[in-house]
Amino acid sequence: MIKGYFLYSLIGIFAFIESSWAIKIQVYGGYTRERNLPLVITETSSRLLRTVINGLPIIMKSYDSFRIISLSRGINTIAVSEYFPDGTNKIYGASDYVTIFADVTPVPLKIIHTWDTEDNYIDVYIKEPTGEVCYYAHRYTKLGGIMDIGSDTVGYGPQIYVMPFPNPGVYEIYVQYWGGSRSKLSEITTYVILYEGTEKEKRYIFNATLTAPGDRIFIGKVELK
Repeated sequence: MIKGYFLYSLIGIFAFIESSWAIKIQVYGGYTRERNLPLVITETSSRLLRTVINGLPIIMKSYDSFRIISLSRGINTIAVSEYFPDGTNKIYGASDYVTIFADVTPVPLKIIHTWDTEDNYIDVYIKEPTGEVCYYAHRYTKLGGIMDIGSDTVGYGPQIYVMPFPNPGVYEIYVQYWGGSRSKLSEITTYVILYEGTEKEKRYIFNATLTAPGDRIFIGKVELK
């Protein structure tokens, strides 16, 4: 009985080691001058990935070529693990992490919008101080705002808005549920970062629940001074 338990434990250990090697982040060099980094993941058997970028968690589809992340000035830590919403393989899910230095200009405002349903469109709209709205179909504004990542993304996101210039004023954040192949409740998480990568950096998190296609709600605002 003891021998059987010992053998079972060894199998579990080897399974864990093997699983830990089953996912790999492909990053070449560890240094970049680009803010947007294609995230290349290999050898994963999971359908979904939990990606943590500088402490901010984002769920992504492992099989989707749309995996681009936004870096901040300085050292960036990127951790990726296999994600199982039903809790299976929670212990043995494979993971990997890297660090990369980004030689990029700090941005005064970055907004990262995500949601928790795979088959639905939930878009973020940023109303700038001038009244102009930046979103997936109007990605560049006269003030300089950019919908940097996410032209029209189905499932999880992210959609990322960046204001690269210190234009003062209030920026309002709205989200709209456009539905999808499986319309259902969707939880959204939107991160707001002021002066990322500097001593003045501040972070805010907005959460909301969208109940049906057609919902459009105001979730918060932030002021640049």
